[in-house]
Parts: sequence; C-alpha cells; structure tokens
Amino acid sequence: MTEHTRVNPSRPAEPGVASLRPLQGRGPMVCIIGAGVGGLSMARALKRKGIAFDCFDRRDRIGGIWAFDHSGQHTSVWHSMNMNTPKGLYQFSDFPMPRHYPDFPSHRQVHAYLDSFVEHFELRDSIHLDCPVQRTERLPDGVWRVTLGSGEVRHYDALVVANGHHNTPNFPDYAADTRIDAIHSQQYRYRHGYQDKQVMVVGVGNSGAQIAVDVSHDARMTYLSLRRGVYVLPHYLFGIRIDKVMGCLNDWWVKKILPYPLSGLMFTGLYKALIAKRKQLGMPKPDHLMMSSLPTLSENFANRVGDGKLKVVPQVQRIDGNTVHFVDGSQLDVDAVIYATGYHTDFPFLPAELLKVEENRIPLFQRIFLPEVPNLAFIGLFQAVTWGFLDMMERQAELTADYFAGQYLRPEPDSERQHIAAERKVIEREFLATPRNNYEMHGPTYLHYLAKELRQGRDRATATGNVSPLLVQAYAYDALSALAQPQASAVESDPCQG
Repeated sequence: MTEHTRVNPSRPAEPGVASLRPLQGRGPMVCIIGAGVGGLSMARALKRKGIAFDCFDRRDRIGGIWAFDHSGQHTSVWHSMNMNTPKGLYQFSDFPMPRHYPDFPSHRQVHAYLDSFVEHFELRDSIHLDCPVQRTERLPDGVWRVTLGSGEVRHYDALVVANGHHNTPNFPDYAADTRIDAIHSQQYRYRHGYQDKQVMVVGVGNSGAQIAVDVSHDARMTYLSLRRGVYVLPHYLFGIRIDKVMGCLNDWWVKKILPYPLSGLMFTGLYKALIAKRKQLGMPKPDHLMMSSLPTLSENFANRVGDGKLKVVPQVQRIDGNTVHFVDGSQLDVDAVIYATGYHTDFPFLPAELLKVEENRIPLFQRIFLPEVPNLAFIGLFQAVTWGFLDMMERQAELTADYFAGQYLRPEPDSERQHIAAERKVIEREFLATPRNNYEMHGPTYLHYLAKELRQGRDRATATGNVSPLLVQAYAYDALSALAQPQASAVESDPCQG
C-alpha cells in the first residue's frame, strides 16, 4: 500500500506509525469499513458522485473473503475452492468477468477480477489496508469519530459498514467440552492435513458441503453431520449449467404469481422429479419446502457419496474423546472435526447501544439504514435465495451514494420501522427459523422493490430540493486540531498497522 502522510490529523498515529493523508476539500467525507465486495461497490458509487471517502480494511489485500489468508487469522476461501455462483451472475453491471474464465471460477480468478476492478476505477489510493477500525463514536453533532488500529483518530460525515457477516464463528454448545482436534470452517485452508484420517464435518450449508467434498479426497473417510435434510443442487444438470436449467423460475414475477407456499411447492416438485433422489445421497427428508432456506450448491456431492468416501450422519448429541454420539443413539470414532456451523453477526467497532443484533435479526430499512441514524449505512448484511450477492450489494451502494448526494430521500423513520416490521413477518412466515435464515430474503424480489424504492426516493428528493442529509462538518474538526497541535512528523513506517 502507498504510504500517506496526514499533515493535520485530529489525533496522530502512535509513534513509529505514519498517519494517513487528509481527504481534500470541504465537501462531505465518508468512512467505509471493509474492502470486500460490499466496500468496493460503495467506493465506486461514491467516487462517481464525487464524494470523498476513506476505505479501511484489517486485511493486507482487498477482496474480503476472496483474499486467501493462509494464516487462518481472517475468514477466507480455502486453497482449492471454486466459486459456487455461475460466472455471469457474479460481476459488476458495467465490468464483466473476463470471457476466458470458466463457468465456476477459482478463488484466485475471482480475487484477480476484484483487483482489476479496483485498478480500472482508480480506487486504490483511497483504500487503506492493514488498517483496522478499532472503534467509532457518533458525536452530538452527528459527526463520526473513527479510531484506527494505529491510534489515529479521524472524523467523517457518514459511516458505511461493509465488513461482512462472516467474522465471528458460531459453535454448537457441545464443542466447548470436547478435546478432539477441531476447527471452524473459518480456519479451513488445506485438506492435506487430514490425509488418512476419519473426519467429520458438522453443518451442511454451502461451506459445509463443499468442505466435506474437498476433504474427502484426502481423508480415509468423511462424515457429514446434519440436523435436517437439505436440497443439494449440482453445478450442472443434464450437461446444462444449473442456473440455465432453472431459467426464470426464481425471478421476482414468478414469486409474485406463485406466492408462498406455491413457489416452494413448485421448486420442491421439480427437485424431486429432476435431481438425485434423497436416498441416493443418504439425505433425510427435508422438513421444509425448497427455497425456504438457501439451497446447498455443491458439485460432486452425490459422486463422493456414491463413491463411498462421504457419508451423511445424524445430528451430534455430544463428543466424548474421539467418540461422537448422535441423537439417534448411534456413535462412531473420528480423528478430527470441522464445524461449518455459521457465524454470529457483530460489529465490535460500533457503539453497543447503537445496534443490537440477536441471532442475526438486524432491524434495517431495505437492509441498509437504521431508522434513527441519518448518516449510517450497511452494505451486504443479508442472506438471500439467489445466485450470488454481488449485484445486490452494487444496488445497495448506488442507492446509498444517491442518498448521501441528496438525490434520494429516505421515508420518515416511522415508515421505515413499519417496513422493517412487515419484512420480519415475511421472514418468519417463509423461511426456516434458524439464525442463518433470520436475515434471509428472496434476492430477485428484493432487487425489484429496491429499484422501486429508489425511484420513489428520487421523486421525494426532487420535491424537497435534493438536499444532502450530510451536514459537512467533519473537515472542521481537522481545521480546529491544526490550530491546537504542531504539524505531524514525516512518515516513519507503513501507515495504519495496528
């Protein structure tokens, strides 16, 4: 990362660590936390509006989970992982993936694509890596006070949280009492350490199913423990890519014509008719309709089961030593456990009283805005039944940039709360009652109504004179601090590391 100096910081970095250069001008200044897909989408949207921003990430590379981290310190892809979303459905609207990429690119190709996006739109100078945000505070006048890991304090007119929701692993209760060799899927990187071992993977979401398939190529035997049956989709069906087989069946207008539970019944019937029967997978009968939870997409899952290298087993009751006891009374001995049991959504850098999240229930208008706070936005804080989330984050970022620029006006807070309450009822009616599904939604339907809300919000903004909600006060803090302290010393080391 390029070294930057900040001549008059509100508070300089710790000795030996360089401060960042100041944002220029007297317009609004925005802080973005996270340089994954959500943060990059927000950065590009702000740049198009001419709004100055800093984007901070604790990792040493852009890309979020697509930035392979061999140390296991951060959540990331594993060494042999390929993207589950078909190529053309995980790309920016005006910046397609290279044509030579395969249908399901490797994580290296996805990261190279994101890196080329940063380069193409000239975002790199505003992205600060190895630069964690330690804490934030919203001052009485609305300005955000942001403390970096280096100790430097900066001020911004708005804050955008785009750090993702795969940061704090969730473990089952029994995991705390076990002494067996065990990790969370967050730390899984290579399968070779499991060679000739009996391995159990707990959890059958996309990560769990893919890791089970991956590790089964080296393990003596791999077991996949699950509490309920799920719908497993292959990458190809009858030689045709799965998204093309499904065609428009997951579009918003189909769900409009066939509301819940009709759409779920349609997909469940098609699954039974066209895709491998449950008994062939050793999978118990799902206790829910298809699409009431995100289906598991895993190439070669059925093949590994058929080859005898992967076996589905019941839910775990407890683990004694190396012996796993299941809820049906059966047991088996394993050498290692990989918990693919999801994550807790948390924001350790936000004031605790600002946003309370319980089992991933997140009260945001349009999954973006907190009704009580006019200069705070969240990008990518959802799960969705759709093909990849990049397009959804791109639309969220565009609406947020319009809002900061005064070209979109939010509804009144009471209206936003009513929308949140109505959405909560939809979630409770249509999706499984699990932490993973507590912030689930139907992706195409969300995009349709988000576009409608953007049009209505633009009309509201035009009617009120296109006034930005940002008060443009952050630059004054730096001006005042310049009078109170001497100029910062020259750059001594890489900035922002803490």
